Amino acid sequence: MQDILQKELDSLFKTLGHSGFPPTLNLEVQLDLQNEVFYLKQEQALFDKLIHVQDKTRTFYHYTSFQALIEILKSGKIRFSSPAGLNDITEIISHNTILKEQLDDEIDEARLQNITKRFIFSLTDRFDSLNQWRLYGADGSGVCIGLDLSQIPYDKQMRFGRILYGETIGSFLGRIKKRIKAELQKNFDFRGYQRWGYFIKDIDYSEESEYRLIYYDDSGALLDKNSWRINNYGAFYPYLDMNMEELNMKIETILFGPKFKERQLNKGMIENYLNRYHKNENVKIEYSGIMSYR
Repeated sequence: MQDILQKELDSLFKTLGHSGFPPTLNLEVQLDLQNEVFYLKQEQALFDKLIHVQDKTRTFYHYTSFQALIEILKSGKIRFSSPAGLNDITEIISHNTILKEQLDDEIDEARLQNITKRFIFSLTDRFDSLNQWRLYGADGSGVCIGLDLSQIPYDKQMRFGRILYGETIGSFLGRIKKRIKAELQKNFDFRGYQRWGYFIKDIDYSEESEYRLIYYDDSGALLDKNSWRINNYGAFYPYLDMNMEELNMKIETILFGPKFKERQLNKGMIENYLNRYHKNENVKIEYSGIMSYR
């Protein structure tokens, strides 16, 4: 079984731009006696390597409204949203079908519980991007916040990684299962998709070049009855406002969108605000270079 896993996973890593299967990863498998299914003991570590960001010292960007920026500056917190509050609601279903198997499209109780314990903050490496302004930057009248994530925690509760796009992973993982079944007459499965599945999206979204911070509230202890809202698409979902200082996250730049109103006045006001209440932070304020935004 390890030979099949080694060969297929080595090919997967190379296809996704790595040098090959990391020698530090252990391919030891474990048997679930009740269901008679084998699985990797280090499955989470495997997917951590696939989504791993090589250089966290560069700036990552979050596009949002001007009002949201002001709330971030006032509170010192950023908002992590449940998958139910994402712009693409199909992710709730699609990440569960990454192996291209037919699953019930109904959102059952177990999946409902799961998506109220996962909280996502989306970023990109695209600076002053026309597409990002249109989709997430209040149609060009919002802001792009440049963030330093080099010191953020990376543990059981927090993951930071790049989104993997397309069907490559699904086809590889499906082939591994089929090969082990056909050649060894044993059942094999990948069991951790409820954690790493949120780092996989359809190829149609690849232009966004997305990265994600995901907080896993497995105990469900952080939510209260006031941490729920309705988004612009009519979805009712929970969220977490998390302290940036506790996350070791810093704002490096604020970029005003191509349709941002009262640029000079608001630049002066934000600089004044930062000097008053964020004296130890060096934040650069810039204007979008896009001149032909419609």
